[in-house]
Amino acid sequence: NTSGTAGDGNFSSCFDINECNSQVSPCHTRATCSNTAGSFLCTCNAGFIMSASECGNRNECADNSNDCSSFANCTDTFGGFNCTCMSGFRGNGTTCGDVDECMTLPG
Repeated sequence: NTSGTAGDGNFSSCFDINECNSQVSPCHTRATCSNTAGSFLCTCNAGFIMSASECGNRNECADNSNDCSSFANCTDTFGGFNCTCMSGFRGNGTTCGDVDECMTLPG
């Protein structure tokens, strides 16, 4: 037997062991386990990146992997990010439109 397979030693009776189905995941808590033939693969969940054999926070604002508007500020959060339109712009952060202050009625 080799790690990730089981059987009686004859090639025809060997079968894959799905390590991902074990009670204790072989992967970090912020990763998804995918079974492969004779082994497994750990992939960090969205918002996280592999660092020193564990999934740490990915700073989407620093690595430009966010979808914030060019008229928005990006704020990194644990496992994600927030986009907020800059002053003078309005929207949901991924889309920000210019506010025409001359068309805004006072008070």
